[in-house]
Amino acid sequence: MQKETQKWLVILVGGFVSVLLSYQIFPKLPEVSLSFFIAELLFEPFKLLVSVLFFIIGFLAHAYIIRKVLAKVQVERKAITPLEWLFIVGIGISYLILIIVHSWLVLAALVLAVLYGTMDVDLERKKGKRRDSN
Repeated sequence: MQKETQKWLVILVGGFVSVLLSYQIFPKLPEVSLSFFIAELLFEPFKLLVSVLFFIIGFLAHAYIIRKVLAKVQVERKAITPLEWLFIVGIGISYLILIIVHSWLVLAALVLAVLYGTMDVDLERKKGKRRDSN
């Protein structure tokens, strides 16, 4: 259990740092318009690419924890341990801190993490039902 806890802690902190770095690296646009975005994409494509990669790493890290907890509850029918609640609260606190920094990017990461984690659990549950019926 100790290694699993350390793994989840690294994933939680890595997700937080990745989303934060994504915001820091993302090109700052004076106004939100398609022409400014295309100009930034043409003149600084590397910054946008690195920012998008950090964004993907961040939301996937949080989606992993969400998926593991939901799979335990929905598929395995087990109760959530206090340590798992602590990680869920940690994800919530990290997103609250990040929302203070920049709301739209962080809200997008949160929505994607929850949706991806939930969809992945549904696929696991459907796989389990197919195995049971065979």
